[in-house]
Amino acid sequence: MKRLSAILASTALIAFTACGGNDGGPTGTNGNNNGTVTGDGAMTATINGVAWRSVKSGDRGSKSGQFYAVVGLNSNYTLTLGIGALTGPSTVQLDLTAGGNGSSAIVANTTGGWGTAFSGGTGTITVTTLTANRIAGTFSFDAKPGSGSATGTLQVRNGKFDVTF
Repeated sequence: MKRLSAILASTALIAFTACGGNDGGPTGTNGNNNGTVTGDGAMTATINGVAWRSVKSGDRGSKSGQFYAVVGLNSNYTLTLGIGALTGPSTVQLDLTAGGNGSSAIVANTTGGWGTAFSGGTGTITVTTLTANRIAGTFSFDAKPGSGSATGTLQVRNGKFDVTF
């Protein structure tokens, strides 16, 4: 349980760090490896059957060694992907109880949070592009309630992201 708590804390810390940066929004690379969204301008997914699209000014990418964080948000949810031990394009498992590499997904709103690191959480992130300044890919996962008044499994499908650092 301590390992799980440490992983969640690390993922959250990197995610919130990734949301920092310059005060003018994401207009290009800045000093803290925060990035901007490329492609169509947003992270997208289907959350419990409802289309979700992040606000472009809220999307960020961050990296620290071989750990990457991708964050997208809008008024309904903040979605964070933490990808560990990444050295190139690959698919990572989000089931930490099965001995994953520290990768996880967290979804939060104003009342609670769900995560793949909680018992029963599963899914994958497929990184299709990884360069010195860009990460892109897809994701699909089931996140379990873990904080606040979150209840039930949150199903996230057809996720896509494309950010630069």
